[in-house]
Amino acid sequence: MLSCIMNVPRSHYHKILLFPLLAALLNWLAQPNELFLQGNWLFGLISYIPLYFLVTTAGLTRNQLRLSALIYALSFTLSSYFWLTNFGEYSLWTIGGVTVVYIVYHLGFFRLLYFLLAPGNHTPKSHPFRPLLFALAWTAFEFFKSRGYLAFPWNLAAFPFHNFIFINQISELTGIWALSFTVLFFQAGLAQILLRGRGGFEVQPANARFTGLGRFPSGLRSVAAALLITLCFSAYGVIRHGQISRMEQNAERTELVLLIQQNVDSWAESDPSTGMSIAMELTREGIAEALDQYGRQPDIISWSETSLSYPYTPESSFYRNFPRDLSFRDFLPELEGSLITGAPLLRSRDPFIAMNGVIQISPEGEILQDYGKIHLIPFAEHVPLTDFPFISTFLEDVIGIPASGWTPGESVTLFDFPRQDLHIGTPVCFEDSFAYNSRFFVKAGADALLNLTNNAWSQTYSAQMQHLVSARYRAIENRRPLLRATNGGVTSIILPSGEIAAEIPMFRADYLLAEIPVARSMPETVYTRFGDWLAWVVTAGLLGALVLGYRRLFSGGAAPEVISPLILDRE
Repeated sequence: MLSCIMNVPRSHYHKILLFPLLAALLNWLAQPNELFLQGNWLFGLISYIPLYFLVTTAGLTRNQLRLSALIYALSFTLSSYFWLTNFGEYSLWTIGGVTVVYIVYHLGFFRLLYFLLAPGNHTPKSHPFRPLLFALAWTAFEFFKSRGYLAFPWNLAAFPFHNFIFINQISELTGIWALSFTVLFFQAGLAQILLRGRGGFEVQPANARFTGLGRFPSGLRSVAAALLITLCFSAYGVIRHGQISRMEQNAERTELVLLIQQNVDSWAESDPSTGMSIAMELTREGIAEALDQYGRQPDIISWSETSLSYPYTPESSFYRNFPRDLSFRDFLPELEGSLITGAPLLRSRDPFIAMNGVIQISPEGEILQDYGKIHLIPFAEHVPLTDFPFISTFLEDVIGIPASGWTPGESVTLFDFPRQDLHIGTPVCFEDSFAYNSRFFVKAGADALLNLTNNAWSQTYSAQMQHLVSARYRAIENRRPLLRATNGGVTSIILPSGEIAAEIPMFRADYLLAEIPVARSMPETVYTRFGDWLAWVVTAGLLGALVLGYRRLFSGGAAPEVISPLILDRE
């Protein structure tokens, strides 16, 4: 690998080594981190510029490109997701798995970017639409790394701007992808301006004198276009935010919600009834305040993911005897309505089928409904291929980790509250980070979303804030309130406008009592109806650029001295 560096001019050293490190640092500062808990949007405006500089550098070989991708993926992953090392006995697998997957993703993607953008490549990819291609490519990359079994849709390009409430309203039409594209388009244009200012390339299209494009540098055009798009988003957002706010104020009714944050690390606590005791006491306090202020008990009471450590049944002796001072079963009749809580679901003992789930329990102790988490954490909640005995034996006997894991849930389930004519979808843990998961609940008829999460094991503020920022867009995309009942944070109520109406400080045992508007007349959004349509359009545009590039490359469209650096490999 080092020999590939020695074969290039000294001026390339900083590009191969420094640019990926600088990009990783800027992206870490832009996203929620321990220095800037909310993230920093100023860094979010420049965080991808070093990578643009890198992939528009002529003459890099495959090995040099691989080294740059490795440096960036390794640096950004370990700095942003270091808290995965606290994931109990699976810590090595989670941080290691995420790091390896991100390295593989970036190795392939950097090569694609270089093929599209490097100067000296065939003419169609060296014209002033280079910033547009960069934005298309990176948006498509974010989209595909946010889908599927190995997906992890955190820390996307748009997330540093999560507090720009007006701009974010466009998400109801396009999902997160219009915002990510605009941010990337702006940065690519700004990088192009800086390159030109330093004597960098600026290739004009052949018809520039007819179109008038030649009057302005491509970077300036891209920045201007991105600013114009942002202005349009803002104008749309101001109008829609006002409309949504009025709908919230004129909602048919409000629901009184009580969310419990017991702040007990269930992985570290040896007594599984400790968390229940704290949650029961906080629930009592919340009910007392509800009776005092509103004259009624809460309509919805929710505890967090894994609040019940063992599978619950009405006959369970554990829940009839613990906690010692007042058992869980004796506590339930104090509630007028049902309780929603996280609990394991045991579907079968032979074969063993268990799910990370949510249950709705009546005051009489009966299970009314349940939901099994569909999107499991790879290599932690679920280990692939463990149906094969030799793999499960290897994991348990050689590696020393359980191979059974959770079974994915069967289907989306809504929790019904007949008295309120209310239907609630309950994405578990990081399921509310996946836009399509929340969309499925709303398509099934959910009036509100309730996320049950246990992030207390992370022991860091940034991990919980990264989760909140990702989840926040689900409320806007589907125009449904999002309630978050978490163990250590961030327990919160997010309105359909995307505003955070109330929250509990992280790592504090407390309860959140508030009224939320539920506007059942809220029409289905474009995103709810059509999903990630813009991301597929972006992908189609990128594929079109690739096809055009390959056609011209193999038809002799490039000048003889202009050969793709990925074709002329100097390994």
